[in-house]
Formats: sequence, structure tokens, C-alpha cells
Amino acid sequence: YYNSFDINGDLSHYICRGMLKGPYVERILNKMEHTHVRMARVYGDVSVNVEDPVKDWNNPDGVTRTYWDFAKKGFNGGLSSRVIVGESGPKHLVSDPLAQDSRMVPLLRAMADYC
Repeated sequence: YYNSFDINGDLSHYICRGMLKGPYVERILNKMEHTHVRMARVYGDVSVNVEDPVKDWNNPDGVTRTYWDFAKKGFNGGLSSRVIVGESGPKHLVSDPLAQDSRMVPLLRAMADYC
């Protein structure tokens, strides 16, 4: 009997701990089949409010760029689900998860298109 399951790429937990490379992280990224997108700071907050995603994206150290650069490898094989899940808060620095998600729609769409 074979029981398949999806590997969840809830990558904010890796980003906030600075776990961006190594054999175990690579295995997860290579097998990632769905993802929950929560902006996080490297060695910092697991849930960051992004007021201006475009400005953040243009900052090489911005959380949107960090997430994208880290997650791209996991997106290479596509995802098994038809959605990329955004913030589900409120959590930590995000007090209004719906407003956060609405600001992040361009990035979430870019991720879906890349997949």
C-alpha cells in the first residue's frame, strides 16, 4: 500500500531562522508541493507586515525579494494545489491579514505564474 502526501513549503519558518541552504532544506524545496506565503525576516520575525511591496521588492534585502529568491527552487517542479495561500493571521506583526494579502496579490500571482 502506497500513501502519498504533499510536502508543505511554509518557508517563513525557515527564513526567520536563517535556514536558507543545506541538504535538508534542499530536499524540502525539491519536493515542495504546496506553500503558505508569509513574509519573514532572516533571523527575525516570522510574520512581517509589508506596507509597500514594490518598495520592498526593490530593496535587495526586502522580505518579498528574500521570499521569492528562496522559494523559486521549490516552485520549479510546479505545485500540486491550485492556490498559493497567503497570510492567515493576525499573527506577530501582521494585524490585518486581509489588507496584507491584498497588497501581496501581485507577488502571489507572479509565484503562481512561475509555477
